[in-house]
Amino acid sequence: MRGGQGPSSLTHVHPTTNIVILWLPRKIPFIGFKRAKQLALEAICTADLTDIVEPHTINNQKESTKDAAIAAWAERWHQSPLTSKAYQMALTMPPDGKPHHTFQLTTAHNQEDEPKVKFSCLTHSTLYRFITGHAFMGEYTQCFFPQHTQDQIACQCGEPLQTIEHVLFHCPFFTAARRRHLTVSGRPRSFPQLLENPKRVQSLLRFLEETRACNKPRAEWEPG
Repeated sequence: MRGGQGPSSLTHVHPTTNIVILWLPRKIPFIGFKRAKQLALEAICTADLTDIVEPHTINNQKESTKDAAIAAWAERWHQSPLTSKAYQMALTMPPDGKPHHTFQLTTAHNQEDEPKVKFSCLTHSTLYRFITGHAFMGEYTQCFFPQHTQDQIACQCGEPLQTIEHVLFHCPFFTAARRRHLTVSGRPRSFPQLLENPKRVQSLLRFLEETRACNKPRAEWEPG
């Protein structure tokens, strides 16, 4: 009924008209069923599909909003200078809507009979400090504390500048742990390669959990 008028309002306009609403089972023969079907088919054949707007469900709205957010994020990624450590180490590809390997399930086992391993919050924090360049090592001290001394940026093994690559791939203090965890799936040559897939991320977390490398500041490095 057009104009939002119901039976009660129509009685004021057409007081002599009586409206009766009946329900009939489909099995009862009634000419109105055939007429309704005919009108529906005519509407389908003559309708302009370009003017039809499908109703948006909640799931459709969520998906479209997610796609728009990912597209905007990817555009921003391409326009950014990508100079920070996070972009150079982990966010090396534009966003695609999937969680990064470092955010995926962090309990893994290589064999069915091997128990799952859970990593501490400190280990996860150290991992993200490595990614962002804010780990407690000489490279960080050199960047953020200009008044540092040579001893404050050197590695305890004697390397003049303690860097992420030195700790993960070269420091003799971690040789045994490195062989156990970081060379199982091939020998990565750079830190970004350790973040390429979930299996290598798991290995890196195991390495950091066991060695506790750079997870806390050395007392003599703390600013006075």
